[in-house]
Amino acid sequence: MIGERCQVTGGSNTVTSLIPVTCHLTPGALVLLLLCLVGAPVWAETSNRIVAIVNEEVITEADVALRLTSLLEDLSPQADAEGSPEAMRRAALQQLIDQRLLVQEAIRRGLSVSREEVAERLGVLHRRFGSEEALRQDLEEAGLSLGGFKRQIREQLLVQRLIDQAIRSRI
Repeated sequence: MIGERCQVTGGSNTVTSLIPVTCHLTPGALVLLLLCLVGAPVWAETSNRIVAIVNEEVITEADVALRLTSLLEDLSPQADAEGSPEAMRRAALQQLIDQRLLVQEAIRRGLSVSREEVAERLGVLHRRFGSEEALRQDLEEAGLSLGGFKRQIREQLLVQRLIDQAIRSRI
């Protein structure tokens, strides 16, 4: 029924949609559907919640969660047991803030990284993982897209250039 309205009624609840499928839902399925629809905006709102702004650049709860996951993977089980969840969250947020400040400073100083340099670094990682597919799978398990990973590589290279420049200026 493409383009037609699909109306499902269960008890006192009615859902109207333009979804191009035939709808046959029991009242129990309708309740489950409604719970899913109500829960999705709550998750989106929570993960998109702004936790910090660094010179007009936003850091969201999702950014902190991703960094926290990375931090926890890097820690030994003993170190993980010693840190409180809130302390770990603060550490992840502080790392994100520091990273953003360093990247912004590198850009302010006119430093840049070419697409070719990012591709070269990505190629090295492909070889370490054995294949592009193995790398993609590992990124997916970590909750990171290839585009997001390329952005991280670019930022790491920018910060590395900034540090190199600062060290050279003192020699």
